[in-house]
Amino acid sequence: MDDLDKLMQSLSGDEQRAVAKRSEELVTAHNLRELRALAGLTREDVSARTGFKQPSISRLEQRADMKLSTLRDYVEPLGGYLESRCRCRRQESRSLQHRRAITTWFEALNDVAGR
Repeated sequence: MDDLDKLMQSLSGDEQRAVAKRSEELVTAHNLRELRALAGLTREDVSARTGFKQPSISRLEQRADMKLSTLRDYVEPLGGYLESRCRCRRQESRSLQHRRAITTWFEALNDVAGR
């Protein structure tokens, strides 16, 4: 059991549900524009954080396909991370996580706790 599990167990049932709900809200984005909006950022903010020019950000947000490295370069400065899952021959799903894997949980916890 890691520290996050211990912290979650120390919360009441209502608080645990609120943290889980807020966490889902923070990670539920169907495209990059929605992700940016969930982060409360403008294209100008993203440009400043990523170094991408604003027209490039607009094009990226409209693309359906891109390199994982480009997606990572967009997502990480917003405080997110990429997670990739691969399932092979009915084997257990493996998760490859990039930096800041638990950030969303702590953000949700802080939102719920009003910190």
